[in-house]
This record gives sequence, structure tokens and C-alpha cells, in this order.
Amino acid sequence: MSRLVGILFLAIGTLHVVSATRADDGPSAGQTVYLTVREPEVAGPAGGIAPMGMRELVRQAFLVAARDELGLSTRDVMLREDFPDKPDEKSAPFELFCRTLDANDDREIEYVLTRQGSPDKVLWRWIFTAETTQPLGALANKVELLSRGELKDVLVRAGYKGKVTAARVSSDVPSAAYDLLFTWNEISVIAGLRQLHAEIRAKGESPELLAALAVGYANLGSLTEYYYSGACKAYYARALLYEERLSHWTKDSPWSLWNSAYVATQIGLHSLGLEALEDSKKKQGASPPEKPVPFFANVIEAFGQGDLQRMVKVAKTPPERRLARYLNWQAVVFGHLNDLTLQALQDFIRECPDSPRAYDSLAASGELGPSRMAAESAFSVTGAFLRKRLLDVAGLPEAAAKRVRDSGKPQDIAEEIEFRKGVVADLEKAGAPGVDRSEPSLSALGHTIEEIDFAQLMRRLEINRNKLSVPVDDIIESMDPLCAAHPYAAYIKAFSQSKPERESAAALLVNKLQLFAVRIKERSLLSWLYQITPTGRLHDWYQVPGMHSDMIFVDQMRCIQAGLYGAPDDAKYNAPSMRRCWEVSKKLPLAVAMRIVRDWAHAKTEVKTYERDYVSDPTVMGALADRYYALKRYDDAERCAKRQVEIHPGYPSYRLLAAVYKAKKDHVKWKETLDKAIELPSAGLEQAQLQNQIALDFMSRNEWNEAVTYADAAAESYSGWSMMTAARCHEMLGEWKKSEQLVRAVSERYDNSTFEWMYWCHRTGRGDIRAADEFTRTKIEALGTALYPEQYRNIGHYYLLTGEPLKALLLYKRAYEKAHDPFTGLHAALAADRSGKTADRDALFQQILDTKPPANPVEARKIDYYKQLVRQLRDMLPPKGEKEINLPEVENILKVAAPKDLAASTLPYFVGVFLRDRGDLETAKTYLIRCAESKDWQKVNNALACQLLRNLKAEVPPNVDGPKKTEPAKTPADNKPKGS
Repeated sequence: MSRLVGILFLAIGTLHVVSATRADDGPSAGQTVYLTVREPEVAGPAGGIAPMGMRELVRQAFLVAARDELGLSTRDVMLREDFPDKPDEKSAPFELFCRTLDANDDREIEYVLTRQGSPDKVLWRWIFTAETTQPLGALANKVELLSRGELKDVLVRAGYKGKVTAARVSSDVPSAAYDLLFTWNEISVIAGLRQLHAEIRAKGESPELLAALAVGYANLGSLTEYYYSGACKAYYARALLYEERLSHWTKDSPWSLWNSAYVATQIGLHSLGLEALEDSKKKQGASPPEKPVPFFANVIEAFGQGDLQRMVKVAKTPPERRLARYLNWQAVVFGHLNDLTLQALQDFIRECPDSPRAYDSLAASGELGPSRMAAESAFSVTGAFLRKRLLDVAGLPEAAAKRVRDSGKPQDIAEEIEFRKGVVADLEKAGAPGVDRSEPSLSALGHTIEEIDFAQLMRRLEINRNKLSVPVDDIIESMDPLCAAHPYAAYIKAFSQSKPERESAAALLVNKLQLFAVRIKERSLLSWLYQITPTGRLHDWYQVPGMHSDMIFVDQMRCIQAGLYGAPDDAKYNAPSMRRCWEVSKKLPLAVAMRIVRDWAHAKTEVKTYERDYVSDPTVMGALADRYYALKRYDDAERCAKRQVEIHPGYPSYRLLAAVYKAKKDHVKWKETLDKAIELPSAGLEQAQLQNQIALDFMSRNEWNEAVTYADAAAESYSGWSMMTAARCHEMLGEWKKSEQLVRAVSERYDNSTFEWMYWCHRTGRGDIRAADEFTRTKIEALGTALYPEQYRNIGHYYLLTGEPLKALLLYKRAYEKAHDPFTGLHAALAADRSGKTADRDALFQQILDTKPPANPVEARKIDYYKQLVRQLRDMLPPKGEKEINLPEVENILKVAAPKDLAASTLPYFVGVFLRDRGDLETAKTYLIRCAESKDWQKVNNALACQLLRNLKAEVPPNVDGPKKTEPAKTPADNKPKGS
């Protein structure tokens, strides 16, 4: 990420080449200007990929030139607006090519304007050199001038003609339109913007209308951040350009600077917004204001100062309260206090129940209950708000209006899907360039609805599949038609259980991917594509979202979350990146907290000031407690953590304070603190997590009767991990039936825990082994035949446990051929050894030894442990024919490997099995007993070791000492491994 390092000073724009194209060289006058985009696919010797906002400012300036200087209609590929299927000379889209001249430095950016398909016929070329701490602001200032000059001239020379209604010195903004801009859903904001553009087209622009456009587009950009699209960057660029247009007109009057401050704040240029506020006050001085300050003035000022509590208090009117609640949520959404984010979201939703972005954020909140509720209810909430808000859209086609008016409550999902698809089709038809001249177009509005639907479906799939571990194929089947027109519709199949469907979807998505529009938001999509098809091309694509990131707050926070800025306090990547973050935002509590957590070298010099100024902010106090905890300054950590609990008594606060007490070895206060937290209302699994944590602590000290009380309470949440903890407690108390009931429920409820019941039965030798095996076999058969490596490996475990090593060998080999995982390879080698397949065994041993170490040091160490062990095992085989294994060398390997890098049962199991098959039963039992005694009782090697010990007629010890109720164990003959 060295391209992100530069800290910059004064902006310089240099015009290098302007084509000599004359009017008679281009088409005759056209009414619509189409604009697409091109950039390098990968960064390399020919240049790099510029930040998306820096690119969009120039693209949108060209569209502003067409729209606001010549009165032409415009269509933009970034908004997925419809282009001609077969463009003629008049309608051939313009194309802006953008690149950084240095692939590792984004301070010098080249822009080249051509017609699409004619990259050699340059219409305009410009290089911008950024030398400022606020490159977006500096560039916006430059290109707004170009939109009224050179870029307008490009259009004139290309044969485009037009004029606009004369501007007005002043005008009123239609109150209905202005109110729509602050309704906090994108449909209403688009409706308001269309009214403003129509007013300008009919009567001429004015400072008041430009200000409204600027704040409206800033709001629209923020509200569309959650899309799988780069549309928000186009809207942000429009906001900055209209704000600059206003600034140039009014010569930065105090009133205009209030609007500038709003735009910068909403976009995420917090420091720039604060500068505008200070400049406004300085210019105003003691003079009476020329215009009434905007309604948002007090709210924006408090936000700019980082005083969120004051911001909420000064918001008196409904519009002020809605804005304050929106900004309060934005201020905490990237923090680590999930309950604080949840509270901010719920406060906002009470004020603005029609906001799709709020439901998206709620679904991503990290609290399972609210997340699931938001994901499940978003579809119906959106249906209701579309019927309510679409009728506000100026120029809404009568077909769509009638469809909305006539639609009642849908009877089922299919009916609602047909309604939405019909509305989108109506909007696209009415949004044709020759029909709809307003902005954003009806076509863009239709695609906005598709973006909302797609994002909401993705959240629902993520929560059900990834958090709840339940199948989603029925959701995919029923909802797929809703999102079929979205460019990334194939990504829905990433959540399918079918490997062929996932691979087919990935192949389709590669061809549909709009790489020029991907942001950090879409990085998970690119990661999935790379997992399916790990090619160099997709590896390069995976880097693009980071390069597209801008110096705005949301991008900086997402880069941190994605790990693009390295580890905290890292000098190479983190330090320069944090300087950029600090330039963007210096006062917001989350910005201060990030500095404390990630950039202690600078934060420690201001720590006393932070603790004083932010003594009532839980985000900053928590960050200080975290940092002191990491520094082992436990008294300081306790002071800050207690303050955080005092001002924000939530689950994260109590957990942090409890961690401090645990570090101070004060077990009594540790438990007292967690017990207090358990009494708090729970929005999801927070209570169960703490109960489980206390249960695990008792378990670590073999206090099973105490542990089971907390474990059973946690298991009432029906979370898989808490039910497994409770199952372990009941097992160690000898309560076998209760233990099996719990673990069976986990396997039946959660797809990613299918094997738990079977492992439990074979590990303990109890329960309904036949039923567990049959249940697992049914699940395996449902997977089909085209599987992933881990699925082949898990089926190999199934056959090994059921005593069929030849079948296990086949599955292990398939898994190893695909993934070259040494754990699977060693299982395959020993299954081959057991089955008399010595050639296969020796070949697998050699393949493990030939494995190239990966770049990841931890993974490299793991592979080295396997290699060392394989060498020891191979020395016992012909032609060397050693009779005894070199136990001291083996012990050295095991001592280093576990528990630092490998589970305690992993390597001892392999040693025990190999010795068992060599006839050294007593030494084999020693290693198998070590596996059975290990704490990793959910691992397959632990279960296999326990099963083998029973087959060897050896006593299977509990993993730890605890009270056991006697009940004879059973080892069914049909589950006895062959040859034992």
C-alpha cells in the first residue's frame, strides 16, 4: 500500500494536450451526453489505478459541463443508466481514461477524454498533481473551473450545442423538494434532486438551488454507501462540484461556507468541514448574516467539534433531530462497541423508519437478534416505503404510478417481486434519454431499487448461511428473480450448497464484474472469486478496491477493517496510513480512538488531553483502556475501563473491565463484573457469550457442577457453541443422555456442525451410534459428487470412524490432490498404510516432504512439523527397517508444535496410529491416551484416538478429572475398525 503513503501540499493542475478536433470533425449537435470510464486493469509499469473519488470528480465535471453549461441530458455508466444498444455517431459515448502516472504513488493522475472505442483520438488530456492534505477538495476546486471552460469547449468542438436559462441572483428553494433531501431514504432524495434540477432547467440556477443540490447529492452519496456499486462516489463528486460552483459564485460567503461544511462533513471530509465552519465564523465576525444560517448549522458545528452528546442535545426541530441521529450513527458505526452502534441505529430508525441503509447497517451490527430481524424484515419494509415514497418522484411515469396506487399488501413473495420488477421496467422505459431529461434519470432510479433489493438479499444470505449456519437454497430460489438484472446477480449463488452452482456462478461473475466500480464494500466478492479460481488475474483484481479508496472517513475505516493498513503501530504501513486518517478527521471520537489503538507513538503525547476532553465518550475511554491493557498498565486500564462502564454500561464495557481484573489475577472481581453484565438486557447472544465464558473458566478448573449452571443458561440461546459447552459439562458429570441430546441438536440444527453428533458418539462410545452415523451419511449423500477439499476430507473422517479405511483413503486422496493440506495427506498416508497400500503411503509421505512452505510464517511452521514427523515415521519403514521409533526426536517435535501452532491431539494421534499398525501397542496407547486427555475434545483426532483405545481394550481417560457417573460404555462391533 505504498501508494497510500504520500502526504500532500498545494494542488496543481496542468493541461498537457487538448485535441485540435474541430466542430466539423465530430457529430452534429446531440441532446444527450453519455459517459463511460476506463482505467488500467492492474497497476503496473504503464501506471496505476487512481482513487475512485479523484477519478469521479473529473468525470462528473464533464457531465456538469454538458448539463449545467449547455443544457444537455446526461447518462452515466456509474449510475447504470441506459446507453444506446447500437450507438451512432451522435450518441457514441465519451470515455474518460484515468490512471496514476506512478503505480505506487497517487499524487500525479492523468485524465484522457476520448470517444468509446477510439482511444487514440484524444479530445482532452490533463494531469493533476496533488500536493495538499485534502486532495479531493483541491481537485474539486480545479475541475469545477474546467467544467465551465475546457470541458465545455470539448463538447462544443465535438459538435454539441445548447444553452441554459440565465442564472438568478437569488431564488427560493421549493420547500417540498428541500424537505425530501432530508428524508433519509434515497428514493426521496432522488425525488428532491429531480425537482431541483427541473427548477434550474426551467428558471435558471441560483446560489440557493446550488446549495440544495450540493447537500442533496452529499446525502444521496452517504445513503447509497451500502450498495454493491460505485454510485455513491459519483454522487459525492457531484456534491463537491456543486458546492464549488456555489463557492465561486458567492466568493465563499459565510452562508455558502455553512453549506460547504455540511457537504464536507457528510462526505467524510471532517477536517475540511471544520475548516469551512471556522472560516465562515471568521468572515461573518460581528456583522449580521446576509442570509439565515441553514437549519443544520448547530448540528454540524457540534459534530465538527467531535461533541456528539451536544450535537444530539442541540437538535430541537424534527429535521435537526433526524440529522443528528443520522450523524450520530455514522460517527460510531465503525467502532468496536456494537451495543453503542445498535443504540444509535435504533434511535435513528425511530426517527426515520424508511431508511434502507439503516436496515442494512442493523443487519451488519454484529448482534444476532437485531441483525436477523433487520435482514428478515427489510424486504417487507422496503415494499411499504417504495409504495409511500415513489409517488413523490417528479415525472414518475403513469404506468408506475398506477402500479403503485393499485398495489395492496402482497399475498406472497412472488407477487411482491413482480410488483418491483414491473416498477423498474416502467422507470427504465420512461427514463430513456429522449423522454426523460431530468437528473438523476428515472433509469437511475429504477436501478437504485435494484441496488436496494440486491444489498438486502445479500445481507439475508450472509446472516442465515454464515452466522446461523442454515441452508439458504430455498431463499436463493425464491428471491433470485428479484435480483436477476443486477450485474452481480451470480454472486447470490456463492451461498448455495452446490459446488457446481458456485463454480458456474463464479465464471459468470468474472465476465460481469464492473472492476472500475468496485470499492472495499465488494472486496468479499473478489475474495470469493479468488477462492473459486485462484488465478494471478483475480489476485490483481483483489487489490483494486484498496487502490480505489479515497481520503474520506468511510474509506479509511473500511481499509482498516480490511487489514490494508497493516497491524497497529506498524511503522511501514500503519503509520503513514494513520497520518492520512488523521488528516481526514481529527476531532471525531472514533478518529481519536483509532489513533490511540493503532498509532500510539503519536497518541501517547496527547493522552492526558484525550482523557480530559473525551472523559464522557465511551469510544475513547474504551480505546484508552485497551491500550493500557496491552501495555500491562493495569491500574490505568482499570481506571479508564471503570469510566467506560460508568458512562456506557454495556456488554463490551463490562467485558473489558473483566479482562483487566483477570490480568490482575483478581478472579472474584472478574466474575462479579461478568455477573453484573449478565443482568443487562440482551439484544442477541451477548448474555449467552458471557455465561459461556464463565462456564469455560469453571471447566478449566474442573469445577463441573458450577460450570454446568452457566453452560445450561447459555445453551438456552440455542447457539451451537454454547450447546457444545453444555454438552461437555453434562458429559463430564456422567449425564450422557443430556449430553447427547445437546450435541445431536447442534448437528441437526447447524450445517457446519453435521459431524459433531457422530464424533461425540465415537469419542465417548455412548449414545445412538447407528443413528448418528446414518444421520451423517444422509447429509453426506446430499452434498453430491463435486465437492470442496474440506468436504472430501470430512467424508474421509466419516469412513475412518466407521471402520472403512479404503474408502477413507479414496476421499483423503481427493482432498489432498486439491488442497495439499499435510493434515489430510498424513491421514491419507496412514489409511493407505492400514490398508496395505504401501506404494500410496510412500508416495503421500514424499508429497508431504516436497510441500513448498507458504509465505505465511505460521502456516510454514505447521508444514515443517508435519515434515519432521513424516521423516521419523518413514525411518521405520523398509529399506531402513528401524524397529523402534526415535521417541526423543518425536517428543521434541510434539513439544514445539502444540499448543502453539497445532491442536494438542493432532500429531500424537498420527504417531499412535502408526505405532499401532507396526505392532507396538503399548507405545501406541501412550500417544493415544495423550490425545484422549487433551482439551481439544471436539477435534476429529481426539475422537479417533478415543475410539482406538476402546478397540485396544484400553481405558479411555476423561480429558480432565471430574465426577463421573458409571454407565457401561459400548463399542458396537459393526463400528470396530477392521484389523484392530
